[in-house]
Order: sequence, then structure tokens, then C-alpha cells
Amino acid sequence: MVRFFLSILSGILVAPVLGTGQAFKLELKDSLPYQVNEIYIDRLNQIYLFPSGTTDLIKLNEDLSLNQKVSSPFFSQYIFLDVKDPMKLLLYLAQFNNVNLYDESLAAIAEEYFADFSIESSVCFYSSTQLCFFANNRINIKNILDKSVQSGEQLFYPRKKLNQVSQIKSNGRDIYLLLPGIGLWHFNAFLNVESFLEDYDIECIELLDDQLYYLRKNTIFCRKDREIRDPEIFSSVRPLRRFTMNKKYLMIAHPDITLRYRIL
Repeated sequence: MVRFFLSILSGILVAPVLGTGQAFKLELKDSLPYQVNEIYIDRLNQIYLFPSGTTDLIKLNEDLSLNQKVSSPFFSQYIFLDVKDPMKLLLYLAQFNNVNLYDESLAAIAEEYFADFSIESSVCFYSSTQLCFFANNRINIKNILDKSVQSGEQLFYPRKKLNQVSQIKSNGRDIYLLLPGIGLWHFNAFLNVESFLEDYDIECIELLDDQLYYLRKNTIFCRKDREIRDPEIFSSVRPLRRFTMNKKYLMIAHPDITLRYRIL
């Protein structure tokens, strides 16, 4: 079992980088005094968070200074943000089947309502001009410009009560769909199923380039489709609600505080 440990003297966390065959270290950089429902970090090291008990979306610079703050009565815990492109953000309001596009200043630039979305639906960017979404039991790719839609095979799975927002992530080739309380699917560029992991306890996912990570019972795993068991990369004795990562930072959201680790 791969475990991270915190050295009191050096403040350095050590573990192997899975998938690269090299070792890396994490240094506890700082903390954010926020209790969050959701947290994200983009490739420019800008942080986006939805503080618990508020209707705010806060954007922070790398030095944690405030970049932007917007509020909406429609923001709730049932929300999803795609920050793959820092210049064009996608925000999905799951309770209202509503997709909003924002620019880098968090100004609204487009809005779309999906009438056929359900409680299991989710949406993200597939490319700068395409949306990837799950609706009517299928993965779909929609062209933003001409509104054309390409749909994949129909999925069949046992219905369960979902108490968290479904999540979908894509790098423009692979697509990962998480239905909390059901499991995790991996689709290829032809919208066909590559693999399915039945697991009722997966809470959230993060896609970094070609590698998927997921949170399950206070532990972050690295998804390995062709291996019997997914290796652990981070484990906490404290409750772990959310995580996000890019090539420079790993951020961990506990119920009372959010920690930022630097990847060395």
C-alpha cells in the first residue's frame, strides 16, 4: 500500500509518481481558510472554489490573492465546473439543467438549457468547440457552432439514488463518466466503452492529461484499466471531501480547511 507521510522536520511528502516510473515529492505549501463544496485548479495555477454555505464562486490567483468573485442564487452544492481552458469556463447547474460559459473574468458569454437532462446527466468540454455530455443513457458530443450531435452506445445499469453530482471529464480523446453510487466508465474517441469500474464509493474524479485519478473513502487512486487493482497515491486519516490537481499542485479539501501541496 502506497502511503504519503508528512515529515515534521522537512514538510516534504514522498511517494512514487504512478505512470511515469519516477519518484516525486510533495511539499505542503499553504492552506486556504475555506470550507468548500467544490474546488478546481487550471493550468495557469488559478484556483476556483465554491465555499460551503454561500452562493459565491471565487477565483484566486496563484498567490491566493482575489482575482474575481461572483454570486448567484442559483449556485448550490449541486454544481460542476470545467476549467480546462482558463479563457473559457463551463459551469453546469445540475438542479436547473443549465450550462453557462464564462470568460476569464467570470463574465457570462453564453447559456444553454438542456431539456433532456436528468439527475444523472453531466457535461464538460470535449474541445474548444465541442461539448461532451451524458444524457438519455448515452455519451454525446455536441458541436457548439452548428449544434450537431454525435451519440454513443446506450448504457444499461441498475438505478440507484444519487446523492452527489455526476461528473464527466475529457481530454478530447478519452471520456470518463462517474455516476456516484454506481461506478466509473471509460470511453474512447469513438464513444465506445473501454472499461467500467463498479464501485459505489467513488466520490469525484480528476483528469490530468491522459491519467485519471479518483477519490474513494479518503484515498486518491490512480486509475489503471488493465490492472487488477488501482494503486493508491494519497491517503488521509481525516475526512477528504474533494481534490483537484494540475502539473504543479495537488489540492486537498477537508471539511474545515483546504490544503495546497507543491509537486516538486
